[in-house]
Amino acid sequence: MECQCDADHLLPHGGFVQPRHQHSLLQDFCTESIADNFMMHMLVENVDAWWCRINESGVVAKYGVKVSNVETQPWRMRDFSVTDPSGVLWRIGQNIE
Repeated sequence: MECQCDADHLLPHGGFVQPRHQHSLLQDFCTESIADNFMMHMLVENVDAWWCRINESGVVAKYGVKVSNVETQPWRMRDFSVTDPSGVLWRIGQNIE
């Protein structure tokens, strides 16, 4: 996916992906029994902007974060997944009509 989206509301800040009024910290701390069974789901207004910002932020190279492509799901959602350094799966999605 080529990033030509407005992601100005997402600000880079070290290991953070920071929307205007929310902070998410990616940390390299692992309790395997928790990480292997833990998933966060974030519903956003513009999934493409989130995907672009995360991929442009440098966290993939710097922290070994894994990011999938945006996919349209049968349950009327477009989403992608991010696996952070401790193995926690984040699903970031947007409802669609």
